[in-house]
Amino acid sequence: MDFIMANLAAIVWGVLAILFFVIEAVTVSTVSIWFVGGAVVAMLVAMIGGPIWLQLVLAIGVSGGLLVGCRKMLMNTKKKSAGELPRENIKDGLEGKIGVVTTKIEPGLKGQILLDGIQWTARGLNEEESFAEKAKVIVCRVDGTCCIVDKYEIS
Repeated sequence: MDFIMANLAAIVWGVLAILFFVIEAVTVSTVSIWFVGGAVVAMLVAMIGGPIWLQLVLAIGVSGGLLVGCRKMLMNTKKKSAGELPRENIKDGLEGKIGVVTTKIEPGLKGQILLDGIQWTARGLNEEESFAEKAKVIVCRVDGTCCIVDKYEIS
C-alpha cells in the first residue's frame, strides 16, 4: 500500500496513457495519440519525483506539441487515401480522352458519357449538336463537373 501511495501520480499518468492508447486503438480517426505522449512524459517526471504542477505543464505542453507537429503529417496522409484523386489534376486528366455516350446528349442539354469506367455528365461543344448513345466523343474541356465534348473522328 505504501508503494501505491508513494507512486500514485505515476500510476495515474500510466493509467491515463493506457486509456488514451485504447481510445486511439478503437477509433478510426486519430484523436488521442498525442495525449499518450503527454501522459508518458508526465509519468516519467512523476517517477523521478517532479512536482505535480511540472507534470501537468509537461503533459499539456508535450500533448500540444505533438498535436501541432503531427497535424501536417496527418493532413498529407488523409489526402493520399486509397482511391482519392488530387482534385487539381482531375480536369487536366480528362481533356483529350475518348469516351462513349451512355445517355443521349440532346442539343443544348446534358447527357452521360463513360470515361475510363466512370460516368460523367456531358454536353456538346456545339450547343446545336446531338450525340447518340454509343457514339464516341472526345473531351474538349471540363466545366465544373460537366465534360464539354465533341464528336470523335478518326483521321
